[in-house]
Amino acid sequence: MFRARTAQNVAINVALQWLNRFLGVVTKIVLVRLLFPNDFGVYALASGLIGFVGTFGNFGLDYAIVQKDDKATQEDYDVGMSLRILIAIGLFVVSLVVAGPWASLFDAPSVGPATQVLALVYLLGIWSFVPSTRLVTELRYRAIAVPSLAAQIANTIVSIVLAFDGFGVWALVWGVVASSAISTVVYWVIHPWHFRFSLRRKVVVPLVKYAQHLISAAVLAFLITNIDNFTVGYIWKTTQLGFYSVAYAYGYLPVSLFSGPAGQAFFPSLTKIQGDLDQLRRGFLEGFGYAMAIIAPSAIGMAVMSPEIVNILFGPNWAAATLPLLILSFYGLFRAIVDFSSSLF
Repeated sequence: MFRARTAQNVAINVALQWLNRFLGVVTKIVLVRLLFPNDFGVYALASGLIGFVGTFGNFGLDYAIVQKDDKATQEDYDVGMSLRILIAIGLFVVSLVVAGPWASLFDAPSVGPATQVLALVYLLGIWSFVPSTRLVTELRYRAIAVPSLAAQIANTIVSIVLAFDGFGVWALVWGVVASSAISTVVYWVIHPWHFRFSLRRKVVVPLVKYAQHLISAAVLAFLITNIDNFTVGYIWKTTQLGFYSVAYAYGYLPVSLFSGPAGQAFFPSLTKIQGDLDQLRRGFLEGFGYAMAIIAPSAIGMAVMSPEIVNILFGPNWAAATLPLLILSFYGLFRAIVDFSSSLF
């Protein structure tokens, strides 16, 4: 039963990610033809700050509730949501204040307002916390597929339309904001819920105690995986960062299509057998073997075909992205091990 249910969850999550990524790939191909490398560089710096600050926004509270499985109560969700609201407001304010100095650090004034607008995702995304966590706990990945797909469609439509109208980097920014809003609305439609603000200490302490270990790992992982963007942006500025960020997105594609989704789907299933170490070990190693059998050939193929990919999909103006794409394809292969293994911890 465990193997069948886990395989089903992984298949559904991976299929969703494939569809989302397909739309994302099509979107990025169109945007690369419409926008300039500098636009992608500015967006990378703005989203980088939002991503870093955002690692504190979830605080691992969803995982803290999911690991309780059937023992999670309505009060757990109320307290978790209450904490998310307070944290999100704080992160939004911090982002507004830090955006200016952050832009000055990279000598890129347009990064400031882009960061401030992107900070809206903190306030929009928190309202999907309860329904998304409930759906994951219940292993209802078919239901989770709908808001994720709707969000990607919204991002595709908004960003491409704005890019055609000459909005530049704002096409990327408003595409993300629109996707966050649509995702939240669809989650509410699929899984309506009632919320009561609560910060009862006896519920807060266990949730935060469990989550504090996850947030430390999340911050460290984000810094490790984004320090390259910040370094490129600081030394070579936004245009070169644009080449690099687009190459990174495609070099990481074979991994994000399977390793991340499979690991996310694996976590709820592993929590159900966490008391049986032998079964836990066998289940993880079996899943890991299947994942690497798909990811390794994909990543190597991406590296070998990097000149053709850049020339055909991006165009000759993006030739500077060829070498980064080749190197980052191999990086993605090693990163896959980390992404997939995170479900075990």
